[in-house]
Amino acid sequence: MGAPFSTEALPAMTPRILRLAPLALILALSLPAAARAVTQAELHAQQLTVTAGPSPYGWNLVGIHKDLYTDPHTDVFLTAGVGPILIGAGGAYFVTGHDVDSFVFSAVAGIWAIHAGASYQWKVNPTDFIHFGVHVGSFFTRYDGLAPIIAWEHRL
Repeated sequence: MGAPFSTEALPAMTPRILRLAPLALILALSLPAAARAVTQAELHAQQLTVTAGPSPYGWNLVGIHKDLYTDPHTDVFLTAGVGPILIGAGGAYFVTGHDVDSFVFSAVAGIWAIHAGASYQWKVNPTDFIHFGVHVGSFFTRYDGLAPIIAWEHRL
């Protein structure tokens, strides 16, 4: 039996990655043309966010994510952190809005895991949010199933 980050588990993950590749392609193609043609200045203006606790932006225990495209209801991002996603990308849909109390539906694909989640974001102040919810997916290649989302998010 190997360590949790053993390369022995990579062949087992290949079918999962292949099953979710069409989802990632559909997400990328469904972005508006304006999202795909973002200028460098617009990219730098997008938010950088720090999270503590498993968040909807990747079930990492601590992490950071950079928005690539944001409108009032959608978010496309890159994420990195300490946890099963490690480095990845994803998208989120905010039912009420990005900067208010809202339900959030997300999908994230990373080096060690692929997740989909549903959570509620509670706005504590203009830059801080708390998320409660659940993720489903693979966690450290050894566990497939549900895991809780309980995270603090600080937008810089």
